[in-house]
Amino acid sequence: MHRHERHADRTSIAFVVLAFLVSASLLVSCTDKEESDVKLQGLNEGNADTSANPRVLGPLKIGMTKTSVDSLGFSTTSATLKDKFGGSYIQDAITLKDGVVLKVVYSDRGVVWEISTASPSFRTPEGARVGDSLKRLRQIYPNGKLEKGVEEEGSYLVFNSGVRFFEFDDSKLTFECLKENRGCPKDFENWLSKGIYVR
Repeated sequence: MHRHERHADRTSIAFVVLAFLVSASLLVSCTDKEESDVKLQGLNEGNADTSANPRVLGPLKIGMTKTSVDSLGFSTTSATLKDKFGGSYIQDAITLKDGVVLKVVYSDRGVVWEISTASPSFRTPEGARVGDSLKRLRQIYPNGKLEKGVEEEGSYLVFNSGVRFFEFDDSKLTFECLKENRGCPKDFENWLSKGIYVR
């Protein structure tokens, strides 16, 4: 092998190593930035949800670990609750600025599975709040739809905005209304939401 060929080989290897180091540095930098953005969002945010991400509510995001949630520094009260099947799960009540409370349910793997709030002062980026009527929610989210039914966990009545779910009281609805859409109240549009959640 000629001297200039060996030199070219060394130059190629050095270039590959340099490219690898630069790529790794950029990856770490992006990861740190994402974590930093989540923390800054949580610390600077008041009672408004400033993200349109469907899996975000306030400063919290579906998939975050409990350690990441705790690191945001909000006042947190944890409780172990029983489900309808005899099992148990952890729920955190996290108090943000202005007294807004977000409730967080974790999966068996210790990551955020559901985030909800019943605080009327909380608002979405589009301006929707807990306590808004179905009529107003339809105005804010014209592509949203009312969903109802009965599942193994129980009955449900929610307005799916396509971004978040607005929960309504379904206790006055009959089985025929929930399952077959018969005998339903005529004043659905005036019903008020009682909570917001994402999963």
